[in-house]
Amino acid sequence: MVFVIFPCFISCQNQSDKEHKSIKIIKYDITSLMGDGVTNSSGIQVGIELELKDNFSFEQDLMYIFGLDKNDIGYFEIDVENVYGLKSVSELRYYLKHGIEPKLTGVYLAPNLILQYTNALRKQLDENHISNSYHVNRFVFALHGKLGIQFVLYKNLFLDISAGFGIRYISSNSFGEKNDYISEYEYPYNKTYNTGSNWFPSITGGFRLGYKL
Repeated sequence: MVFVIFPCFISCQNQSDKEHKSIKIIKYDITSLMGDGVTNSSGIQVGIELELKDNFSFEQDLMYIFGLDKNDIGYFEIDVENVYGLKSVSELRYYLKHGIEPKLTGVYLAPNLILQYTNALRKQLDENHISNSYHVNRFVFALHGKLGIQFVLYKNLFLDISAGFGIRYISSNSFGEKNDYISEYEYPYNKTYNTGSNWFPSITGGFRLGYKL
């Protein structure tokens, strides 16, 4: 009898653990290909969403930003020789409908916090047409309220689409710049790229592909 009951107990215990196991979704954000959003750059952003409780989850993404060839400069992009940086995206999500299977699907609301730092290499010509290289450090803090929807594409493959509105603080300064010959403005912000700081209205969005572990 013991040899029958004990295996059954272990089996039931394992089943219970599986039922209460927290869901984890690994994600890749396609919009990270846009880079820092203001220079000829691109990026790779990956993250993970962790189920908490009571329809809450937490998502943390990290993005590596790198420069693109200058032939790829867009119409509204700031011209840099090279750029590198990091971006952190944190979200605490609340899914509106209870009891949906699979979990972490449906419409959700989330505060969205963005921290980003980049260092760009730029060149200028002085009054004697002598080339000078200098660096621009740029920091971004942004806080948004987001509305999104996440659903299953196929089996364990998820799609997460979101958009949000909030505020953004941008601060930048240059090192080694001889004179203020370059006064390019960031689009769509009315701020010079090389120097200055200010608060701006801000929008954000995401288009993430996820895989449930």
